[in-house]
Amino acid sequence: MVDPSKSKHDLKGDIRRYLSVSCSSDSNKAARSASTSPQPSSGDQGPVKKRAREPEEDSLLDSEKRKQRLVYCLAPQDKENDPPSQADSLVVFDTQTPDSGRLTPDSGRLTPDSGRLTPDSGRSTPNVNASPSLSQSPTPTIVDLVSPEPSDNMETSSVTSTPEKPSNLKVKSENEDVKVDSTQQHVVVKVKNANKNNPEVLPDENDPDNFCCACQKTYGDRNKYRNHLRQYHKMKLTKIPPATSIKHPDLEPDIDDPNWSCRACETQYPTRARYRSHLKGCHGFVLAPLFGDDKVVSDIIPDEFDKNFHCVACNITKPSRSTYRGHLKHYHRMKLTNMRYKMIDDPKNMPDPLDPNFYCRVCKITKSCSKEYRCHLREKHSMKLPPPYKGPNANPSLKPDLEDPNFYCRTCDTKQISRARYRTHLRSAHKIDLPPIITKTVHNKNPDILPDLYDPNFWCRSCLIRKDTLARYRHHCRTVHKMQFKPIKGKPKIRSTKLPDPDDPNFYCRVCKVTKKDKQTYRSHCSVSHFMDLGSRHKGPNADPSLVPDVDDPNFYCRTCDSTKPNNSSFRTHLRLVHNMELAPFCPKPPVPLEELEKLPDPDDPTFYCCICDKTKESRGTFRTHLRDVHKMVFPSEARRFFDKDPNIIPDIDDPNFYCRSCKIYKSDRRIYRKHLRAAHNMVLKPLKGEESRDPNAVIDVDDPNFYCASCMLHKPDRRRYRNHLRRVHHMVLEPIYKQWPFPDAPINVNDPNFHCARCDVRLKNKSKFRHHVRYVHNIILKPITRRKYTNPDIIPDIDDPNFYCKSCLITKDSRSHYRRHLITFHKMKVPPLKVKPKEKIVPDVNDPNFYCKVCQLSCSDNYQYRAHLVQDHKMKHLIQCKDKRLPPDPDDSNFYCRLCKLIYADREKYWSHLRNKHDMIPELFGNTGPQIKTEDVFDNQVLNQEDQPMEDASAEPDVYNETKETFPCR
Repeated sequence: MVDPSKSKHDLKGDIRRYLSVSCSSDSNKAARSASTSPQPSSGDQGPVKKRAREPEEDSLLDSEKRKQRLVYCLAPQDKENDPPSQADSLVVFDTQTPDSGRLTPDSGRLTPDSGRLTPDSGRSTPNVNASPSLSQSPTPTIVDLVSPEPSDNMETSSVTSTPEKPSNLKVKSENEDVKVDSTQQHVVVKVKNANKNNPEVLPDENDPDNFCCACQKTYGDRNKYRNHLRQYHKMKLTKIPPATSIKHPDLEPDIDDPNWSCRACETQYPTRARYRSHLKGCHGFVLAPLFGDDKVVSDIIPDEFDKNFHCVACNITKPSRSTYRGHLKHYHRMKLTNMRYKMIDDPKNMPDPLDPNFYCRVCKITKSCSKEYRCHLREKHSMKLPPPYKGPNANPSLKPDLEDPNFYCRTCDTKQISRARYRTHLRSAHKIDLPPIITKTVHNKNPDILPDLYDPNFWCRSCLIRKDTLARYRHHCRTVHKMQFKPIKGKPKIRSTKLPDPDDPNFYCRVCKVTKKDKQTYRSHCSVSHFMDLGSRHKGPNADPSLVPDVDDPNFYCRTCDSTKPNNSSFRTHLRLVHNMELAPFCPKPPVPLEELEKLPDPDDPTFYCCICDKTKESRGTFRTHLRDVHKMVFPSEARRFFDKDPNIIPDIDDPNFYCRSCKIYKSDRRIYRKHLRAAHNMVLKPLKGEESRDPNAVIDVDDPNFYCASCMLHKPDRRRYRNHLRRVHHMVLEPIYKQWPFPDAPINVNDPNFHCARCDVRLKNKSKFRHHVRYVHNIILKPITRRKYTNPDIIPDIDDPNFYCKSCLITKDSRSHYRRHLITFHKMKVPPLKVKPKEKIVPDVNDPNFYCKVCQLSCSDNYQYRAHLVQDHKMKHLIQCKDKRLPPDPDDSNFYCRLCKLIYADREKYWSHLRNKHDMIPELFGNTGPQIKTEDVFDNQVLNQEDQPMEDASAEPDVYNETKETFPCR
């Protein structure tokens, strides 16, 4: 009897300890049986054979009852005290136990000598002696805490498995051991979380249609179905046996078979590793690992440079050179030669560096251009090539003149366009070490004039030179003129009461005195440097900020911005982001059931129009997807895939015409045909790899007009991919394709104004493409294009010419910006910025007593609402009230003292930076006292030595630098 003092928790702990001990005892017995078996010698790698199965054991392997997780409850008296719960269900199984358990009446625990459960192995050992107490052992049950338990009037379901042979029980006496060959007993079980959707039905693991009877779902393949049972129903499934089955159980495979052929299964494996894996998995052999020289065949050495990538030692062929060399390196421990340089067997068969078709006859490949071809010769064949460009009068015996004024190389008979390129040519082509060029620059042509540090064109009026960038200009002022100034941290901080015009047509910032190249860069400069809120730049000419957009406009037209959006979602996004409107969530119309519709959409509509949703789709695929997903329509072409096939006819996998006789349809190639067999007929096909996917007797036509490979039975889209397939897959050596010109003897006019090539009879788009075509296709060396020189160097161009005509160069530019850039770049002229009439911008008054915003023309009820309006709509962050009750810092403090942080700063710039970063203040708006100074005087404190040096009179400067000299309050 079971001890009634034990609780359910204690009994469950006993059960877990019993299961763990039984599993460990099984492993110990297996280890002892392995140790007692005869071990093979070091030279003989004999397998450890397993006992052959008997017919009655095969019936036990197919049982699913042994795959369930059972939790035994050994306290039947608890059921009398505890009422049955609704979350439990009783199921009676007829299980066949090869070993019977033994119960101790005193403790009520299962001993380790009881029967074993081996769900992983799926094997049982009959005729095992056990010692159960049949008179006092209760019936084991399985506890379920979720599914409802049947009441007294409900019937329990019994699933019986009838063995092939009747059970034979031989009982000697009541207290003696009982010898059991195969027992059959009823076990009442409670299954945890079984059958969530349908508790009465248990899914079948081996269902041929992959149908889950509990969830009422069908899966496409067996793997998805087993994953569903394993994850959703928590079932422990049997391991899928290997694809090969033992056809001759009486034969024993040979481990050292040279062909890696298993005579018991009548199968042959491509590698030794796969053959040994088959012996371990299918036949249960225990093989000693291979070490050192056992992995290779010592008497046969593979050829490293085999053209077919065939290893004679292993008798296998690799698909590519890289995998073949990896095989030789890892399995045969060979030291391979470096393949970076291809060895040339015949010195007379060297590649021709001047080949017009860029064909390498050693590697038998063709390159696309001369640059790639010469790079291939240098890297792969280690060839030293002459310079690529040589004239007809080249003379290698002559040495080039380093100081040639015309930059002419008499060795190569070529002329360079500049001195820098000429020196680069001498250094790279002729390997001449040239001394550095030391140019003597005469500075301080006007020593009495000091350069303007803030010149927008970076023009030094003292040296009469212009620098390219601000950094180079400041470096020139620092090194040549010995000027001392503070470094620029980020962008120059220019403080002014004025703001730039964001709609300036010339993109000129009147505050910073710079001109940007385009509108986007200019607006970004205004937004980042001057903290301007520009809003949306996509506005029409009829934009009216006083109007409110219509949310329900059918044309998605915003009358405020005078712009139209393409769809409703982008229109609503525009209203939320640009106009800060709070919109109600958009609820589309619910789909209408097909039963309630009088007219269904036409799946073959040429305009892809859905009459139910009143929408037009872009393509046929999206239209049919819409009908399938939204309206749940099934098309005849798709229904035919599942319902119009004949289940009694099995398609032929190797049909040469790719015809499915079950569905009565043709497929275009073998890949699509095999995909149809897997999807429509649920056929498990062996993947085609290597030689299995090819027909060895097929004759491949290299010049097939349809680009069809008869061996692989597939089509390629074009000739290039077809020839690459023949090279890579079939290792064919193809001759290069020489393009035939329509007129090969026609002379080519290099200076043709229409860019027409007489040999190819084609017309190029522009001059650069025409020169590239003549140079690389026809191998004609052209003279480099030199830069245009001044036609009239004594004539000064007119800056304000309305036609943008340069009288010095005799050219006309297409726009004012290009014309001004030409004057600055080529003529080194100092061009003043374009004068634009300033446009005043209205700024709200923070301290307005009536709380009136003159920008929006509205009045607020109180100060809090007015300040909130300025913060939200006008992005004035400094208006947020400080939670600290102490007085805020004074931006105009003469000692630069912050009374909140109790810190003193050295100058106003650091003090105001502290106010911006720490206290979120904008000192420019708070500082309203102090002397009136000029704009240029703000930056004079950065130049420390300008006061002691003579300066040029301000009246001599152009008017452009005096137009912004307005006074504003000191900061």
